[in-house]
Amino acid sequence: MVFCTNCSLVRHVNFCFAGELQHLMEAGLWVEAHQLLCIHLAPQLFLASHTQEGGIPSEQQQQLEDELQQLISRLTPHAVRISAQAGSRLQPDAELDAVSWSQGAGVYAVFYELRVRQSLLTDLSCLSIYANIAYQYMLILQATLQALLRPRHLACS
Repeated sequence: MVFCTNCSLVRHVNFCFAGELQHLMEAGLWVEAHQLLCIHLAPQLFLASHTQEGGIPSEQQQQLEDELQQLISRLTPHAVRISAQAGSRLQPDAELDAVSWSQGAGVYAVFYELRVRQSLLTDLSCLSIYANIAYQYMLILQATLQALLRPRHLACS
């Protein structure tokens, strides 16, 4: 566990968040892994896989989406533990409190679940209702993620 934690620290310093996340999960640090996923990786992967602005080919968008879904599925069994520590500081110098599952990776999980259910529905009236819900949810999620990725300017006093 110490080795994985040390590797995680080295990767964090070098801004290799994907590698850091893998080491945190290997070390069983699920709350810290969830926090890293929500702050750094999930917004970038989600936006890259759902926007055409970057000129990313659709097969690469699908790979990014699959990667995010796999990361979420590895954390899902630990959702209760993650939520139990919501609001606490993971480290004394941490910028943000830990977020609950429902405010973090759970948002993405619900979005992908809605998409799966939408594709399975055959009744057109239900399909249009679920499609509208999924679309509205995606717009809210996209706006939230874009706001999170916007650089913040701190006022000095």
